[in-house]
Amino acid sequence: MSDKIMFPVFEKFPEVRYGMSCCRDGTMNLGDPNGEEHRLNFLRDVAEIGCRSVFAPILEHGNSVACVTPDILRSKTTVADGAVTDIDYACLVVTGADCSALFAYDPKRRVYGLAHSGRKSTESNIASQFISAFRRYGSRPQDIRIAIGPGICGKCYSVGEEAAEPFRNDSLLKNYVLPSLVAGKTTHWFLDLPRMIRAQLEEIGVLREHIDISGQCTYEMSVLFSHRRDKVDPPKRMLAYIFLESPVK
Repeated sequence: MSDKIMFPVFEKFPEVRYGMSCCRDGTMNLGDPNGEEHRLNFLRDVAEIGCRSVFAPILEHGNSVACVTPDILRSKTTVADGAVTDIDYACLVVTGADCSALFAYDPKRRVYGLAHSGRKSTESNIASQFISAFRRYGSRPQDIRIAIGPGICGKCYSVGEEAAEPFRNDSLLKNYVLPSLVAGKTTHWFLDLPRMIRAQLEEIGVLREHIDISGQCTYEMSVLFSHRRDKVDPPKRMLAYIFLESPVK
């Protein structure tokens, strides 16, 4: 099992258990012949620290977020890019490589969630839908702590004109889009997705001091999978998880 990632926003809340796999754990992509075995082995280790059930939505690179009830927890066919619940010991899982996982917890309502935000999900503002799902449990944005996990950084993620255009035209996000100039001409654009996500969260009321950005770039760090760097088919993916322990009675 990978070394535990640590986020300061969760330090005061030991009931929150979270983590992420790395290359040495193997690919978690079920499209890979070894993906299922790697995932089962990793989740077996997670179960040893308290996870009792697993919810792994089918990702579609959109902005849908599931509110996980006991019935939905048992589903194997839920399509979503995020999940929120108040069920203790229910392990929420997403996979990715270059896309950041958003780990979230409201200590006042004991509600927690996990979302997957790559370029398309950031463009469609999954951050807003994520917080809306928390609101259904009575959470207030200012009470939610969020950590933006490892992902490709703004120095390494370049896209063409068509992919960059929605961000360049967005008044909130345009400052996180930088052109690459060759002989005075723009050849491509760099997108700083982690900072875009933070801006989206702040716009809907999450406090800056309650948001952590990992700062770990999947493209630059060889211990992490990167779809853009590795260029393999099927792509190798990492697994992120979060669950909540019950309070001691």
